[in-house]
Amino acid sequence: MGGSRRSASKNKTRNKERNVQMKDYTNFDSLPITLSVSDVANVLGISRVGAYNLCHSKGFPSMRIGKRILIPKDRFIQWLEAQSAELA
Repeated sequence: MGGSRRSASKNKTRNKERNVQMKDYTNFDSLPITLSVSDVANVLGISRVGAYNLCHSKGFPSMRIGKRILIPKDRFIQWLEAQSAELA
């Protein structure tokens, strides 16, 4: 039982570290070459569920490698600019 508590504590710490790391993106140059669903959620300020829904929508530049969904940075930026142009 004590091991479960430690594992949960480690997972919380790991998740906090991951969240801090993802929030360090200040411009497009600081993004990795391929973004994860969590990266997209962070950049757009939406939930991970919202980002997953976006990745499954027509026209969004996501690809699947094994079980992972990845988004190429250059195509994500193009998509984002196209969305902004539609609003203008």
